[in-house]
Amino acid sequence: MRLLVLADIHLGTPIRSAEMCNLELDDRLKQLNRDAFIRIVNLAILEIVDALVLAGDIFDDDQPDLKSRTFLTLQRAQAADADKATVLIRGEHDAHLDHRAHGDLGPVIHLLHEDEPSVEIAGVWLHGLSSGKAIGWSYNRATR
Repeated sequence: MRLLVLADIHLGTPIRSAEMCNLELDDRLKQLNRDAFIRIVNLAILEIVDALVLAGDIFDDDQPDLKSRTFLTLQRAQAADADKATVLIRGEHDAHLDHRAHGDLGPVIHLLHEDEPSVEIAGVWLHGLSSGKAIGWSYNRATR
């Protein structure tokens, strides 16, 4: 099992000090954040990884701007088109975000939550849960 794990991406989050001093710099930093995420998704597609794990704080709160949410949806779709599973675990910042608010996540996108805290991918169980204050995740080989 090969995983590519990311956490604390905070897509679309303003950089407070840059935002106060220079709006163009703030926009540039947000774009660099998106560019880095694109490179990571492309790496997951090109490499032999079984899953891309987004382990919390994908956004900075439960109300991300539409541009950032659309960006994430498009990137997840690219990974799904390449048959790369994506596992989503909410973090403390986005614990109440409804990832399904704009439709079905798709067949290889798994949102771990209280009712479904685990998923099996390629013979390995991934476990994750956000409590709104702390997150945790782990994996173990499935027994056969």
